[in-house]
Amino acid sequence: MSAAPQPWPEWVRRHTALELLGPPGLFFAKLTIALSLGAILYVGAWNAAKYPISLGYDAQPNIFYSHFLLDQHHIPTPEQSGESNQPPAYYFIAGIAARVGLHWPFNWREARPFKQLPEASYRGAQILNVALVFLTAWCILWIARLIAPRRPWVWAASVGYFAFLPVVSKVEAMFHPENLNMLLAAASMASVTHMLVRRDFRARYTALLVVALALGLATRASAIFPLLSIILGFAFAATDSSIRQAVPWRRAAALAIAAITLLLPWVAYRAFVQHHGPLNETSRLVDAALHPGRHELSDFLTSHSRFFDVDLRGIFSTPWRSHFKNEAVGETYVEMWGDWLGNFAWSSYDTEPVESVQQLLQDQSYVGVLPTLLAVSGWLGLVVMSFRRRALAPLALLPVIAVGGYVYRSYVSLTHDGDLLKAIYALNSVSAWAVAFGLATGWLAERSRFARYGMVAVFAVFAVLELRFTMYGIRDNAPIF
Repeated sequence: MSAAPQPWPEWVRRHTALELLGPPGLFFAKLTIALSLGAILYVGAWNAAKYPISLGYDAQPNIFYSHFLLDQHHIPTPEQSGESNQPPAYYFIAGIAARVGLHWPFNWREARPFKQLPEASYRGAQILNVALVFLTAWCILWIARLIAPRRPWVWAASVGYFAFLPVVSKVEAMFHPENLNMLLAAASMASVTHMLVRRDFRARYTALLVVALALGLATRASAIFPLLSIILGFAFAATDSSIRQAVPWRRAAALAIAAITLLLPWVAYRAFVQHHGPLNETSRLVDAALHPGRHELSDFLTSHSRFFDVDLRGIFSTPWRSHFKNEAVGETYVEMWGDWLGNFAWSSYDTEPVESVQQLLQDQSYVGVLPTLLAVSGWLGLVVMSFRRRALAPLALLPVIAVGGYVYRSYVSLTHDGDLLKAIYALNSVSAWAVAFGLATGWLAERSRFARYGMVAVFAVFAVLELRFTMYGIRDNAPIF
């Protein structure tokens, strides 16, 4: 149970009207949340104006996907786009946003083919990304308030973690479907958490859940991970008699059937049009395991032998390509807090970053240590809490399933250059990690006033350091400060 809110000091109550804004903890939490949301908008707008869209992850395949979808009215073949194995929702929505941004007021007759648009024409899609990230922050705030309704620190820390997480700002600047996938995963988690925590199964929340899941499955194949988290977590939560009695089971059964049905169109398209199974490279691993005499399995395992190695020294001294290549922990961590692939702070076409960028990337590796440890600790606490408060089970399961799916996919489809180990592929679990960070810091803040003020000072410094990195410029030799 959280401590009673502390009143404002006497001199504050006598000389100001701040007491009308609520207790100090609530006031400063609201201020922090407002600043974090403002940072999302400001950094997003800055990067939309400055960041060249062609530098983003898989920029050309993503742009070509939208071109074939909008101009030729079909999903591209593998020869036409390397992203043809992904569903079309983001490519359609972001493509329209890009054209609207260029041709406002929009004139369909004057619209040029999508892939012929100049680079500056994609600013509309980048501005759309800012809106998607902003809405994701609100979903995280919603979840934090559901889990800790009387602990404003948890709300502020959760939103702050998300607002200053570098991988979020990077993908926000790019023409990439993970922006929409991240929002829809957060919205589905917020709606199901609301229903289970509040025992509130009104149609508006059910509808939000169905829409988020449906659109998610039409956006990214990895949307199946939040879906599995919700199905398994809901089943576990239903072992609580109070939840079980509140659930409208007919509606829940209809939702489960709808969720399964939503998978069928894309699975059918992949099978009958693209001639691929839903498990991609899994068949190669299974085939190798079933024929050990042909040495496929031993060759496969040998080529993946470094996947679970952790080069701690390299993570902090040389956090850029191609050090610790295809080492899952190192690459993922550095891509989350820095720029291993060379898409944002430096160019992967160079042998290595220039000295000033090297120092920045090394700093980023150190900056990420404490927030990462707190997020992991908070998630472990969330898992423990979910056995007592079973309504939290879907949220607690999400990191296991989403990160596990990301690691598995990267393992079976490992590339020679390590390109598949992108932290953005686990961004559909960011809502759980952000709330976990909030829970961990909230627990520490409630232990002592010294810890509370110390963390405020440390995280204020971290936020400033993150702005130095997340605002695009150092790659063009124009650092912000």
